[in-house]
Order: sequence, then C-alpha cells, then structure tokens
Amino acid sequence: MTETTSPAQTWQDQLQLAALGWMHRNHAQFGCQDRLLCAAAVRDLMDSFDASQEAAENSVIRAYGEFRHQGSDCYLDISLSSGAVATIRDPSSGVIYAVPVKAIIDRLIPRPSPSDRVYLVNTTSH
Repeated sequence: MTETTSPAQTWQDQLQLAALGWMHRNHAQFGCQDRLLCAAAVRDLMDSFDASQEAAENSVIRAYGEFRHQGSDCYLDISLSSGAVATIRDPSSGVIYAVPVKAIIDRLIPRPSPSDRVYLVNTTSH
C-alpha cells in the first residue's frame, strides 16, 4: 500500500521549510532574541505565502524546533508521549525519559506576559 500526502500536509511542510530557511538566512540580525526572530518569521509567512496567523505560527514553531535542535540526537517520541507526559529518547545512551509536562513548565519555563500568544524557551540561556 502506498502512503499518500494530503494537500494540507504538503502546504504545512512547505511553510515549515520556508520558515526554517528564513530563520537560517535572517537569524544574525536578531542576535539572541529568538522571540523577535520567530515573530518576524510569522509575519514573513503571512506576507509571502498569504498564510493565516495560525498556520504561520504552527509552521514557525516546528521550524524553530529544527533550527535549535542542531547537535543533539535526542528527540520527542510522540508514540510514547501523551498530553501529560513528554517521552524523550536519547539514542546515544539508549535512555528514555518520561517527563511530566507540568515539571517542564514549572522548572524550565519562565512565566510569559499575558500578551504573549506563543512563548519560546531557549534553554541555552538559562
């Protein structure tokens, strides 16, 4: 049986690739201000591709994960995760971490301002 890709998925993949490319080309002008980088990437997708704000934000969030993931083999194992637990695999050691989402929020994420729709956490700055 062959796997088919829906037009919507193809569109989301294209937006994500466009966002990732935009981040690579423009990250230097934003320095360590990833929040501004992502906000500008969202605006670019909305302007260049006529994407909705929701589609642009979702694509930028996924692209940002790839952009900052460089140099790590660890990944979120979606098949073992739930809404309450994030399961992270480290293939180099073989360890699987089951981390409650509440613990991630309580220990890693500073409280955003009420005006933030999307709050990015760059753990390298903590």
